[in-house]
Parts: sequence; structure tokens; C-alpha cells
Amino acid sequence: MNATYKILILFAAVIAGSASCGGSYSAEKAYWRINKQYADVIGATEKAPEEEFAEAVAALKGVIAKYPSWEKAAEAQYRLAGLFEARQDLKNAIKEYETLCVRYPEHVDLCALALFRSAVVLEHAGDWPNAEHRYYKVMEKYPMTTAGLEAPLYVARRYRENKMQEKSERVYGAAARRYIAFIATDPRGKKVPVLQYLMITAYANMGEWKEASGTLEKMAEKYPHSEGAPIALYRAALINRDMLKNYDRARADFQKLVDGYPLNKLTKNLKGDIAGLPLNRAQARSAGVEHSSIFERNGERKSSLMSPEMTAKQSEIITYYI
Repeated sequence: MNATYKILILFAAVIAGSASCGGSYSAEKAYWRINKQYADVIGATEKAPEEEFAEAVAALKGVIAKYPSWEKAAEAQYRLAGLFEARQDLKNAIKEYETLCVRYPEHVDLCALALFRSAVVLEHAGDWPNAEHRYYKVMEKYPMTTAGLEAPLYVARRYRENKMQEKSERVYGAAARRYIAFIATDPRGKKVPVLQYLMITAYANMGEWKEASGTLEKMAEKYPHSEGAPIALYRAALINRDMLKNYDRARADFQKLVDGYPLNKLTKNLKGDIAGLPLNRAQARSAGVEHSSIFERNGERKSSLMSPEMTAKQSEIITYYI
């Protein structure tokens, strides 16, 4: 199993684990017993003896059949499909992922992820055409879910890895425009910081850092009272400083952040960074300027969706704000 596959499995497990709790006490108790009794099977599905694996599958299917209206039934269905996938039983994995979307369409996040996982299964089985079709279906049917938002970047990266550069660039460009449109639709929405991050990721993979910083600055100017505005300025300043070496513009972005949002936590320690910026590139080279990471001081974290071709500096720049 390659690294990308492991990351996607982990990503899927995390999303599934976040499903809402509650429901019938009996169902909860039965599900708890299954997790306890078959912990070894669930934790190491690939190595589990066939008999124990079959028992775990039967137990999960039994809970799902007995409590179809239980609010965790969709999660149990997702776990069932995941067991087959980890076991490399691709036919049954796809079947169970599809069953989830048919039985529990109201669980849109899990349905989107199930559809995405079924595409991954097909991809690893060597059926790229059908996998590709499903990735695009995730984008179309579940555009604002986690899987729907990240699918374009995943597909673009796959094109690049398979030497389809022109197609990759086209999808990255469309993805950037897609995220910008989503922000324009709801500029004060909770997903704006993540949408900004995804937009920067798309531009970064095309090497269009100037476009990324300019778009962020325009967003901050157009939606000054949104929570995303200071984050946009912050990111634009970092891109101008570290990727474009445009210190005047970085200084201006930092200053706008300090002046316009003095109480925002992103402004902490920024005055020192502004004062420490070199006046021009020549001065920066002669002084050997090294800037401390603002990300570290403000509790940022890296996303799991970093393209392998990105440098460490690029990864730092597009880290999204929590």
C-alpha cells in the first residue's frame, strides 16, 4: 500500500469517526460490543484470519439491518465498506460504499466520502476511466463537502503524476476559480479560510503566486468586515514576502492587517516583522535575512493535502489558518 493510499485511508477514517453520535441505546451498545470484540480485526484488517473477519462483517451487517433508522447506521455502513477495502476485496468495498449513498442520502458528508473512496478503489484496481468519472461526480453532486472541495486538487495531481501536464494545469485553474466563486457566494461563511487555502494550493501548483496574493488582497478589500479578511491579508503578506520577495507589498499587507484589525490574534508580533523586512532584494541578500515563522507563533497546522512536488517553503505558505 503506497503512502498516498495510506493517507486517504486515514483521511476517510477521521471523517467517519466524526459522524454524529446518539440514537438507540440498544444499537449503541451493540455497536460498542462489536468494536470491542473485533478490535483486532478492525485495527489490522489485512492480517485478520478469514473466520474472524467474516464474523466482524456479519456483526456489523446485523447491527445495520436491525437498526436501520439509528443515526450511526451510516457510519457503521461506512466502516463495513472500509473493512472490505482494507481487505483488498474491491468488489464488495465498492458495493458497500454505494449502498451507503442509496440508504443514507441525508448523510451528505459520508456519502461524498463513500463515493470518493469507491473511486480510489477503482483507481487502485487499475480502472482509471471509471475512477475519474466518480471523482468528477463527487465534485458535481457534493461540491461543498470536504471530499467535494478537495477532489479537484486530487484529480489535478493525478494528472500531473501521469504526465498529463496540460490537463493538470486546466483542472488546477478551474479549481482556483471554483473556490473564488464559492467565497463570493458566502464571503462571511465559516469555510472561507479553508476555501482560501484550497485556492492558494491550486495557484501554487501552477506557480502563480502573484495571482494568489493579488486575489487574497482583493478579497480583503472587497469583504473587509468578514472573518476571512485578516486571514487573506496575512497570507498575501507571507506570499509576497517569502515567495515573490516583494517586501514593499508584504510590508503594506502587514500594515493593513495591523491598522485594520488591531485586536485580531494574527497581528500579534507583526510590528517586529514589519520593522525587520528588508527595503529591497539586494539588501535582503547582503544581510542574509531570515524571518521567523509567523505560522508557529499563531498555532497553524499543515493540511494532509500537500502535493509531493511542493517545497517545504511552499507548504508553509499555504498552510491554512485554524
